[in-house]
Amino acid sequence: TPGQSARVVVGGMQQRAWLLPRATQAATGESALDEAAARAAIQSDLLECEPETDEYQLRLHTATLLKAMREAW
Repeated sequence: TPGQSARVVVGGMQQRAWLLPRATQAATGESALDEAAARAAIQSDLLECEPETDEYQLRLHTATLLKAMREAW
């Protein structure tokens, strides 16, 4: 929801959960969710957390997080 405090975190990629700062910023902006920007932020964060992420994992985690962001809005 715009302006609300939230964190975007992904688990299941590593032994611990990862905070995704760019995705969090995209999800908590003051305006409507920009899905293209959110997708780019998620993918950037995921690749930073785990550079060896393959295309399937990247699409899977991105789609899951985007769905959660849409539902939160």
